[in-house]
Amino acid sequence: MESGEDDGADERALWLQNAPLLYDVIVSKTIEWPSLTCEFLPGVRETCDGLEYRLLLGTQTGDAGPGYLFVVAVSVAVSAAKDPENNQQTQYSDKQNSSSMRITHKMTHNGDVNRARLCPTLPSLVASRSSTGKVYLANLGEEEGSVEPRAILSGLEGEGFGLSWNRANNHIASASHDGAVCEWDVESNNNNQSGELMSIWNTNANTAVNSCEHTLLDPFLLGCGLENGRCYLYDTRIADSKPIQEFICSTKPPLDVNALAFNEHADIKHLFLTGSADGIVRLWDQRMNKNPLHRFLCHNGSVNQVIWAPPTYQGDQLSISDDSSASVFASCSSDTHVILWDVRQVGAEISLEDDCNDAPPEVFFVHAGHEAGISDVCFSRNSGDMRWMVASVDEDNTVQVWKFAAETAPQLAR
Repeated sequence: MESGEDDGADERALWLQNAPLLYDVIVSKTIEWPSLTCEFLPGVRETCDGLEYRLLLGTQTGDAGPGYLFVVAVSVAVSAAKDPENNQQTQYSDKQNSSSMRITHKMTHNGDVNRARLCPTLPSLVASRSSTGKVYLANLGEEEGSVEPRAILSGLEGEGFGLSWNRANNHIASASHDGAVCEWDVESNNNNQSGELMSIWNTNANTAVNSCEHTLLDPFLLGCGLENGRCYLYDTRIADSKPIQEFICSTKPPLDVNALAFNEHADIKHLFLTGSADGIVRLWDQRMNKNPLHRFLCHNGSVNQVIWAPPTYQGDQLSISDDSSASVFASCSSDTHVILWDVRQVGAEISLEDDCNDAPPEVFFVHAGHEAGISDVCFSRNSGDMRWMVASVDEDNTVQVWKFAAETAPQLAR
């Protein structure tokens, strides 16, 4: 066994030993095919055994089998106990991975499901980006079973992972590795089930567009992360437009900007993150594009996804219930780790008890439960005691649903 494999085995053994102390919930399941995407559906259902979360997934078969977009219900066994500190009822997992996972909705999908995202304003509407270039739309009804596509959107060709809803008008944008970006209006043509192609443009940079996200500061701006180390902002009202802003993330290989995420919280929605193949997450101010505000260093592999902790749902409505979540984000990497960060801790003084920890102070939790590169990560948008639930998927067919122990981040878990 090589030394790298030895290190991985040692880390895995240490994680298994410490998992009961690190997590309030940890569920790990192996599925038939890898999923490149994951997202929680809103709402948690109480069952006789505990709580049931729903998770949107997709298959990556590489033409070795039929492709599917599907929803799984993840049941987590929960029991009630008394907190000796305040004598109030709290909920916790039995920490024995007593859980089940079942498919509730399933849609045949031509090509791999490279990315799937729920519409922020209509959570029953989902879009998925196929490796063929098509974007599928489907309605996930209350009734479980097979789902048929509501529409298949055309305009792109070939591979691509960029997919983003515009919450201001329910437009959907997608990007391609050939440098093209399209945006569709999916509400204007409900009768013919097609969706109107609003804009199509090319970055003219002779490079792939790896990711795209609508900004929340301006509903007409779309951010794109490119393979050449740049992040561009485009005005979606102008077809084939030139970027109105350019952010230089990296000038030394590997250059790829794989992910970007704009903060949803009202007071700081000008802030956004980029995650790159060089293993660095960068924090930017949309109003200043010269240099990043901070570089987050802890990953040892390509950063594949970054995502801010969202405002939580109260019923079916989004609400900002806890300002502490505004500064928290997650990143996942080919190094098999998900890292949770708190921007407020940048530059904080490291205590003596943490002095032996090589991680910077802004790292407050490292999830080391995966044994393969991680493709996607997401936060639950639900409020309440279990709102810090996280899901992650890796290249080795593993889906994990987890929540860090309250003791690891008392400032967040209240």
